[in-house]
Amino acid sequence: MQVTNGCTPFSVSILYLMEQKTIRVKIVSLGNLYFELNRENITKWKSALFEVEQKIDYYSLNDSPDTPDWGFSDKNLKKIIANLNNVDTSSDADITFYVLDAPIEDNYLVRNMGHNRIIVSYYQVKELLHLAKLPIKNYLLVIIYSYALLLMTKKQGDWVTDEDEEPFLHYDSTGCIYDFCANRADIIRLCESPHLCDNAEQTLKKLGVDRTVINRARKELKGIRRDWFNGVVLFVKTNKAISILLGILGTIVLNVISGIISNYLINP
Repeated sequence: MQVTNGCTPFSVSILYLMEQKTIRVKIVSLGNLYFELNRENITKWKSALFEVEQKIDYYSLNDSPDTPDWGFSDKNLKKIIANLNNVDTSSDADITFYVLDAPIEDNYLVRNMGHNRIIVSYYQVKELLHLAKLPIKNYLLVIIYSYALLLMTKKQGDWVTDEDEEPFLHYDSTGCIYDFCANRADIIRLCESPHLCDNAEQTLKKLGVDRTVINRARKELKGIRRDWFNGVVLFVKTNKAISILLGILGTIVLNVISGIISNYLINP
């Protein structure tokens, strides 16, 4: 069994859970997002794994893009984040997610800036979610869960590295929160019914994350779905028999109502 700083992976996870019940998460908005990131939908999300700070910070993105696709390189983003950290030092979050609506290096969806500072890009994502009628918050929540679980494999105070992510990421897109999503369209499945694949669960167990934590994460991920109205609309559209039945019932109801109105007008 691998030993890290004198602790086995299992003891590291138990120490983390004993010292801190939930992971503290901070959200920072960089620049104009061109969509509404509903604060309450994010900060009031109920989870036993993490807690999002009530305050979401909003900062203008005044720095110029520096990549060929009019995006931001890791070097540029690290400089921007460093300047923000000098402005606001009040947060004691364990991990911070910086959300922007612009291309980032290599046109990735997420970039790890080190020290538990994660860049999340909604570039080309918001349009897909809109077309699929999926809530904007789903994408960010999925990413928060993926990093919260990774953080559970580390000693408190340590940060998640790219190397920590590698055993979890896979190119086969199944809706797992560790899907690489090389094809942007895979984001729809990811945000419609996110889950933990068998490989992710086994790797988390191997690295010492308690089974109860994994089960809790699996249960909470089932709550990331379409909103009720769009879910009903999609169900009706994809079930022809129900669509026909509702159409017939609608016609009958309209005929009954029109008959009642006609009788009232003729015989008031």
